[in-house]
Amino acid sequence: MKKIILVTITFFICNLSNAQALFKAASDLLTPMPAPTYKLYETRPGMVHSIELSDNDRIPLELYTNLQCTEFILADYSGHLCPTVNLMMQIPNSNQRLFAVEIGGLSEYAKTVLVIVNGSGYVTDVLEAEVFWGPPKMSVKQTYIDENFNVIVHTIHPLSSDSISPFIFSSFQGQREDICYRIVNGKFIETDKTTYRTRTFRQNDLTRNLWEGPDIPLLQKPTPPRQSEIPER
Repeated sequence: MKKIILVTITFFICNLSNAQALFKAASDLLTPMPAPTYKLYETRPGMVHSIELSDNDRIPLELYTNLQCTEFILADYSGHLCPTVNLMMQIPNSNQRLFAVEIGGLSEYAKTVLVIVNGSGYVTDVLEAEVFWGPPKMSVKQTYIDENFNVIVHTIHPLSSDSISPFIFSSFQGQREDICYRIVNGKFIETDKTTYRTRTFRQNDLTRNLWEGPDIPLLQKPTPPRQSEIPER
């Protein structure tokens, strides 16, 4: 059973024109979270605080309006859709930090983006970590960071080519995919991928931790033998 840490820290920043100023300010205002197993899901803040990002910043602002994540609206800075930084983690053995930026606020469309920032406050890489809607809160993408600072992204891919609304569906055929990333030299580097068998997904499947679903890998990886099982020569 993995230990899960929930975080609800947020802060308010306004009138910032670029991500460098934003994340330098965030470093002063937020306390870094510890690096053991960490769970991003369910960390939405109780209040929405606005921040501004310029058109040149690398943080994607699409808010998806279908389960396939092929249709979207763009978050703006007019109020409830504004980005919010709600956590910070120190990347081990480096001067870099990992931030989670939630986009969507109190709207029915939302997502979380992980952002790597170097010691000078510059964004070096981003990774879409969560996509969710609500209420009720449903998600087709969730992420947690394990005790070794692996970033594991779990995604449900609907197979239908017809757009599926997150608010009007009873079930769909889909496939789960898990991708593991390591942070190397300021970049998210994919190190492993697991694809699962197609199955039927219902609304309740999207309201729980995706990694706890009854999914069966397409290719079952062999389990290394225990020392007691290795025959002596």
